[in-house]
Amino acid sequence: MAPIKKVDQLILSFVTSDNLPIVDLRPDSEYQKGHIKSSSHFPLENLIERVFQLPANSVGLKLVGNEHELEIGKSILVERGYHIESVLNWRNDYLSILERNNLLSEGATSERLWQPSPAVEHFLSLIKSSDPAIRALFDDLNASKCALDIACGAGRDAVYLAMQGWQVSAVDYLPQMLEKLSALSQFHQVSINSFLLDLEKTADALNKIPGLFDLVLVVRYLHRPLLNAIKQKIKPGGFIVYHTFMQGSEKIGRPKNPRFLLKKGELASQFSDFHIISDEIINLPDGRPTNFFIAKNK
Repeated sequence: MAPIKKVDQLILSFVTSDNLPIVDLRPDSEYQKGHIKSSSHFPLENLIERVFQLPANSVGLKLVGNEHELEIGKSILVERGYHIESVLNWRNDYLSILERNNLLSEGATSERLWQPSPAVEHFLSLIKSSDPAIRALFDDLNASKCALDIACGAGRDAVYLAMQGWQVSAVDYLPQMLEKLSALSQFHQVSINSFLLDLEKTADALNKIPGLFDLVLVVRYLHRPLLNAIKQKIKPGGFIVYHTFMQGSEKIGRPKNPRFLLKKGELASQFSDFHIISDEIINLPDGRPTNFFIAKNK
């Protein structure tokens, strides 16, 4: 066995050498006995169905587990485009080293690696703005603020809003997406009202979702016949946050179909009777143009 100082150095180097996410693949029982304080728990047995909770695969990862867990986990992640920067073949005597260096945590605590969309982060940052004029736009929001996430996908935005105290409803047409939403909301101990609806084939679809909302959120989705119905779901004083692809994206990647690509100024025209807060063209890292739009119902 290596001298204790050398082992200490190995552990400290693994934990502190960079800021990359540490993914612990061990079972619940082992993880809860003790784990690296900054790590995230993704048991190997459900790693595949929880891959969507990892950061983008452009981010390198570090793995913790036994030899078998590391071999299988690395294979799963590499197949999905992740680069594994380093691995730690776990031994129980590492617990005392972590404790000695104030790097040990116990229980089910786990760092969140996924992020909401930039649209959601920006909208929530406006609510907390130090600028009184901006903050005043949100005076109508109260503690029971409610949001509707249209075409919610795996539910990261919906869950993040719920974690910030919003009452959230979310709709998608794919059962597997709502299953992911349910798993994610349970993991973070929040409640989401989910609706399985095909918004493009169900007559008067949005009216099947009860109530009006302080926020309607649409990210990376466009079905023009819904735009008027979306307006009708926003309370007076409520907000639309819309972020999706624009014409020109088809020259670089997806989507290609013009039905899914906004024209310049299209949302501003559609919501011309709202107070427009933001109407920006933002290029994604690959160059595809998107429209980031926020407006308030007067």
